[in-house]
Amino acid sequence: MKKFLLLVFLFFLLTAVMLAAGEYAVRRIPNPYSAKREAISRFGKDTETVVLGSSHTYYGVVADSLDRTLNLANVSQTFEYDYRILNRYIDSLPRLKRVIIPISFFSFFDPPFDRTDERYLETYYKIYLGIDKYPAYSPKAFELSSFVTYSGKLKSLIERKSGPQTSPKGFGLDYADSKRVADIEAEAGSAAERHATMPLGYEAYEREWFEKLIELCRERGIEPVLISTPVTEYYLRALDPTQLRRMRTLVSDYCQRYSLAYHDFSSVPGFTDLDFRDGDHLCHSGALRFTRLLRPLLQ
Repeated sequence: MKKFLLLVFLFFLLTAVMLAAGEYAVRRIPNPYSAKREAISRFGKDTETVVLGSSHTYYGVVADSLDRTLNLANVSQTFEYDYRILNRYIDSLPRLKRVIIPISFFSFFDPPFDRTDERYLETYYKIYLGIDKYPAYSPKAFELSSFVTYSGKLKSLIERKSGPQTSPKGFGLDYADSKRVADIEAEAGSAAERHATMPLGYEAYEREWFEKLIELCRERGIEPVLISTPVTEYYLRALDPTQLRRMRTLVSDYCQRYSLAYHDFSSVPGFTDLDFRDGDHLCHSGALRFTRLLRPLLQ
């Protein structure tokens, strides 16, 4: 019996050691969140403009081609985490003058991470950006808490496959021109349907965090600038008209309430299918074109 218990103990000990080693190995893989932390450390003291938001700006604004600008957007990032990132690092950005806040079709209606299949993303904010929403020893403090993504990263590490790539100033490099989807029109329709989240009932949640973000900027004398990034005509045509009207109403109300500037580039002339990776995301060359349009806003 003692021998059996000893074997069980050794088995669990070995398993724990292997999982811990895996956790250590996975954390050493570069990722967009650790890249943002490093960017703030390297460039934060001189930064005057920060870009927040979701994949529309993560893949849409090439901060490296703009003066004193950092891109702190991430895939699926909500207003909650826009606020949490800015609040966490605002003292590391002593020269910050303006914050670019994207307004997408879904921005005021998406649910929090813990109500979605992307709840594992909160782990990355906790580990790599030091966001203190969860305690130090909660499951959110370990990559292992999402075994699917944890094991996937280990597999990529063993096979020497690279993960998501991020520029020194936080721009997502994965949407290269060569990676455009084959049928942008069909993908745009699917994306528009997926983004029709108003019936889920999370407007109050998003508005609460949006208002906290705007008020944080005002308290610190920082100018919030609202933008909508370019999307394809297919995506615009496929959007739910009720949600689109509500989004525009909210933007108009907030612009009046807080005296905000809003620049709608969603249907800006001159962009073609070749500027997009899919229905609502710019490819690399399209992002460079869009970034040039943003330059006057930063002067």
